[in-house]
Amino acid sequence: MKPLFRSPKDQQTHSRSGIAFIVEMLILLILVAGCLSVLIQAFAFAHQQGEENSATVKAVHLASSTAERFSADPNSIPEVEIISDFAVYTTVKSEQQTAGTLYTAMIEVYRFDDRDAGAGSRPYYGLETARYVKAGEM
Repeated sequence: MKPLFRSPKDQQTHSRSGIAFIVEMLILLILVAGCLSVLIQAFAFAHQQGEENSATVKAVHLASSTAERFSADPNSIPEVEIISDFAVYTTVKSEQQTAGTLYTAMIEVYRFDDRDAGAGSRPYYGLETARYVKAGEM
């Protein structure tokens, strides 16, 4: 049978263990919150990198597609072409040779929202290609 009254020594031990439990729980709560914040930051960074990599893949695809069209017909490529979120700038130069013409193209892909595109700013992706056309072929 339990005693009706506890001695002051037993009450003091009980209250100390309760305070220790609360302090321990607060420390664990702070540690769990810190771990969760680190995880959330890691996932946010991974998402941002994924979006940037996706945009880079789109820019590479646009530049290679423009290079393929240039290879088919060097004269049919527009100087500026806006496709989704990107602006594709193509500079075509021709050099007359004895037996034909050498066409070179510098293809630069900029983000569409980049206001300084083409004015000395760095392109998002760039590609240089060339095609030699024999005289009378085109």
